[in-house]
Amino acid sequence: MTRTDTPLPRVNADFLVRPRLLDMLDEWSPISLILAPSGAGKAVLAVQWSVHARAAGHDVIWLDGEVDDPADVVAALVRYAGVPAGVDDAATLRRLRRDLQARERRLALVVNNAEPIVSAIGDELVEIVRDCREVHLVLCLRRRLDPVAKALLETETRVVGLGDLQFTVEEVRALAQQFDLDLPEDEADAIRASVGGWAALVRTGLESLPDLEQQRVTAWSPRHVAWFVGANIEPALPPTALAALVRTALVEQPTYGAVLAATGPLDDVARAALEDIGILDPLVSEGEPLVRLPPVLRDFFGSRYDERVLGPAAAVHQQVARYWLGERDPQRALHQAVSGRCWALAVEVVEDHWWEIADADLREVPASEVRGHPSAEIGRQAALPDDATPLSPAARLAETELRSAAMDELVDRAGDPEVLALLTLLLVRDRRRGEHESALDLANRVEAVLGSPGVADGSPPVRRAALEAGRARLMSGEFGAASRVLLIADEAAEERVLSAAASGDRDATRQWLHRHDPVGVAGRIALAFDALHVLDRPRTRDALDRLWAGGVVNDDLWPFVAWLEAEHALLWSGRSRLRAELAALREAALRRPETPWLQGLLDAAEVDLCISLGRTAVADRLLAEADPGSVPALLARARLERVAGKPDQALEVLDAVAAAGMPTTALEIEALVLRAWCLDGSAAGAEDALARALYAARRDRMVLPFAHVPTSLLERHRRAVSGLGQVMVLLREAGVRAPYDLVDELPAISPRELAVLEALARGLSLEQVGRELFVSRNTVKTQVASLYRKLQVRDRTEAVRKASRIGLLD
Repeated sequence: MTRTDTPLPRVNADFLVRPRLLDMLDEWSPISLILAPSGAGKAVLAVQWSVHARAAGHDVIWLDGEVDDPADVVAALVRYAGVPAGVDDAATLRRLRRDLQARERRLALVVNNAEPIVSAIGDELVEIVRDCREVHLVLCLRRRLDPVAKALLETETRVVGLGDLQFTVEEVRALAQQFDLDLPEDEADAIRASVGGWAALVRTGLESLPDLEQQRVTAWSPRHVAWFVGANIEPALPPTALAALVRTALVEQPTYGAVLAATGPLDDVARAALEDIGILDPLVSEGEPLVRLPPVLRDFFGSRYDERVLGPAAAVHQQVARYWLGERDPQRALHQAVSGRCWALAVEVVEDHWWEIADADLREVPASEVRGHPSAEIGRQAALPDDATPLSPAARLAETELRSAAMDELVDRAGDPEVLALLTLLLVRDRRRGEHESALDLANRVEAVLGSPGVADGSPPVRRAALEAGRARLMSGEFGAASRVLLIADEAAEERVLSAAASGDRDATRQWLHRHDPVGVAGRIALAFDALHVLDRPRTRDALDRLWAGGVVNDDLWPFVAWLEAEHALLWSGRSRLRAELAALREAALRRPETPWLQGLLDAAEVDLCISLGRTAVADRLLAEADPGSVPALLARARLERVAGKPDQALEVLDAVAAAGMPTTALEIEALVLRAWCLDGSAAGAEDALARALYAARRDRMVLPFAHVPTSLLERHRRAVSGLGQVMVLLREAGVRAPYDLVDELPAISPRELAVLEALARGLSLEQVGRELFVSRNTVKTQVASLYRKLQVRDRTEAVRKASRIGLLD
């Protein structure tokens, strides 16, 4: 019987023992494959596990396909079983199947570099381990072979692959500690990423260096890894494999298709060599392999590119970029073209595929390279709205002609696809720059071209143009016009349902949501609108949370979300917190200029929060700075006047808004409910306004506006107005609270009185206030008395407290 305790191959004691891998092999599957390329740590793991298995009392036979042939494997098993050999290896292996079945001790046959042995007698070895319960086969392979594929199908097989053998961050740190090198987690992660976790390269990078005191110290050095690759891997590569690998290093996103675009067809020698070192990972016997090229290897082989031997590197970049265009991935094509400084190709990608690459950083394409290409120049400005690079004369002329042309002239030119494309790019650019009047003018021009009989409906340029024109209308509060043009874009366009939801058309909103699943920002905002209109608190909160988590603050439509969030806070909770967050968001430098409509929504949201918090002075100040033509801001002004006890002034504002025309059903209902509150002293007037509001609300089953007035108002007119009782039930079930309380009339504080108030809040005496403001003590006394009268307080403490509450003092 052969001894199974013969010495195993030696490995350096400083190789890291990884218990997680030993545990995988300890599960003793009939066949265990350690399947990975050279340098992945297969042999080290096999030796470490063999030592571990012997220490646990099991038998281990170690063989290596580089020095042992199939006959040596058969002889080793014959000696272990203690039986005579047969007439040939095949007969001997058949006998061994019977003799090894009776063994009670576990035997592990571990074969390193197992390819030649498996190719010769792999089927017979599979048969033995399948029939002999205590015999286990552990194979170290660089690539999967047919007998191994058969074993995977017929026998329980455990595979330890490259993904398992790659070092984790914790293992990189543990290995470094064995060399007295204490690595922080981020440095260990950088090391792991730079070599793709390959065990041999991680360890190779641990370089011993002398420090200033001539003591040996350890550091991790990418330079040392590069030296190792140059000394050990590069010389072993056949010429065709080396040429392919150097070209592969130029590929920005190396997939197998992109690699072949760079290298051309791989011969069998090159493919086998690249599989052996792990650049190509076939994973299965057939099919497209994965490409694994860690940054250190990519940098090393990329530096070996010799144009005298391999031709211009730009040609490789162009071949790969053209491949990505063929795969309909212009983003990757642009990235590859930029990497190779293939500017003509990069400009071509920008011109032909702007809409697919609009989110790419076009700063990578220098403005000088797109100069003279109008669509590329304007597309670059649209993608980079903060870029001040002026247009070339050619691009400026093209823009001027499109902006100054009469509408009928544009319609006559509608058959030219460049007209619609440039108009749409200009619209996007101006909208992103905050030039909203210009954007709306361009939207008019786009819609004129879209209405021409020479435009083919349903084509991608037409849908894009309609979508951008509709978005411009939507952001300007022109919801009816937005819906009409968005219908050309696509019946499923999410901006279309947002237009319906924001205007209060819940029937259209629900129909769209029933047919489509919202995945974009516009659809999710529409979902939140629909939930809020019927006071569905959980659904509203969930929709808003998803929007914030998805980064909506970077989208043009974010003011809609801010307004919805304010409504949620007014009805349920979080008013003070949201007011502070909203103010911070509006002051953030990253904010683009908003359209007047969206700015009005933001103004109304912050003002309503201030009114609800009793900070009426702040609300008044904000409204003084708001657009006087904004309907949401005007309704907020009317609400402030009513809360401050001035219903007549509130009615004047509401009359002016009604005369100008309400842009949406939702705002119309809001204005009618607010009018009822202002007319509360006149039962007939209040009941008429409530009845009209209910009539409009019933059509869309909208409850939200009725939550903005005191419950007492609704209770007083419940019997006289049909349907009001049902609304009150819905308000109670939703758990909302009336967000606005009546306050004293807003005090008309002069600037000088405000300065005195601020000085009093700082604790200054009358004499100190006079000296600070350069007035006499008696003047200060007069102003203080006026302050107390206007604030309806008796002393300094009450004055400061009330001024702080209503927002006169921040």
